[in-house]
Amino acid sequence: MASHTLGGTIVPATPPRPASRPAIPILVSAAVISGALFPLAPIRDAATLGRVSHVRLARGLWYVFLSPVYDSWDTITLLPPREHVTLIALTVFAYAVWRWRVTATGTRRSARRELIRVAIALGLLVAWYATGAVAPRPMVSLEVDDPDEVIVDFHSHTEASHDGRPGFSAERNREWHRAAGFDVAYISDHGTYAAIREALLRNPVRAGEGTVLLPAFETRLSGQHVNVLGFSAEEVYGRLPSGALTSLAGSTPPAAMLTIPAVTEDATTRPRILAVELIDGSPLGLEFGAKRRADLLKLCVTLGAAPVAGSNNHGWGRTAPGWTILRIPGWRNLTPVALDQAILATLASRQRGRIVVIERAPPIPAGGSIHLAAAPFVWNPFRTLPISDQLAWIAWGWFAWWIVRRVRRRRT
Repeated sequence: MASHTLGGTIVPATPPRPASRPAIPILVSAAVISGALFPLAPIRDAATLGRVSHVRLARGLWYVFLSPVYDSWDTITLLPPREHVTLIALTVFAYAVWRWRVTATGTRRSARRELIRVAIALGLLVAWYATGAVAPRPMVSLEVDDPDEVIVDFHSHTEASHDGRPGFSAERNREWHRAAGFDVAYISDHGTYAAIREALLRNPVRAGEGTVLLPAFETRLSGQHVNVLGFSAEEVYGRLPSGALTSLAGSTPPAAMLTIPAVTEDATTRPRILAVELIDGSPLGLEFGAKRRADLLKLCVTLGAAPVAGSNNHGWGRTAPGWTILRIPGWRNLTPVALDQAILATLASRQRGRIVVIERAPPIPAGGSIHLAAAPFVWNPFRTLPISDQLAWIAWGWFAWWIVRRVRRRRT
């Protein structure tokens, strides 16, 4: 080790810091490559859990460019509630182990400085979650090959609902669904048609000319949440939202859809139940739908109802968990009112082949848990990535390591 003199005293030179090892980019590259060697379909049939054809996920250029960020937010959005707690706990544990190793092998830090670091780390974790929930960003959308297939969301909200995000208007709801690949979305605010009135005025004249918003409302029936579908302003199950669309009264008979969590043990036939949610985009809905998928399908058979998907979006996040595809020949030339009638007629038909529910592959296997299967959780998302995202992950991993290495060299 070199030294120098200071006032006649030999002072040993500070040893150079060891070069940073590319452990993280190597791990990321290994995860991406192994995911490519053992690929997993990014979407599947929600009823059979099998592969689907003639449909695909689409990503824009900006999404691909920043896919490590957007893929991470999508993965977090698709986690059920308990896994969020587990993920945060694992993150805190990993941070604690890292800081323990740093202080054990290097210069010890004061307790005050370590507490400041902990506060900053927790703040960054909260900011990461919050940014993913509120920031506008590109979305993964669904595309179909058959022009007679219409993509529908049967459950969404606006700021008119008591639990809707402030500022999430009907038009922002329309933009969210357009970005996710939906052709039609039902706005099912809690007991009100307030937000849909303006949306109806801005609907395209023909359904194929843009994303169509249709009115519904969410209420309760015998302790069970239901969405009442259709343009009708008639009283349904003893409850009518204030300011109903009287100008469109009688255009279609009212019908209902059971939302999840659903009471699957009650096998009594309920009148006018045309559909049952298999997928609900809320955290509780995602957990219930994954655990009770078989029970929900049995309920569909008992009630003679069609399986559907609902985003249950309240204005938070930019990830669609599932889509409902209905085959309605000529739907693009229909008016919104006529399309609503056709959708209800398709749900009521016995031709179940005309209805397919598509879901995104979950980050962890059904019934699994992050703390019991940490490796599959880390690995599964890489198995569903297209090659464009895989290349972006590898490139960003090495680029970030190179930047950190350059900064450390300059400090040295």
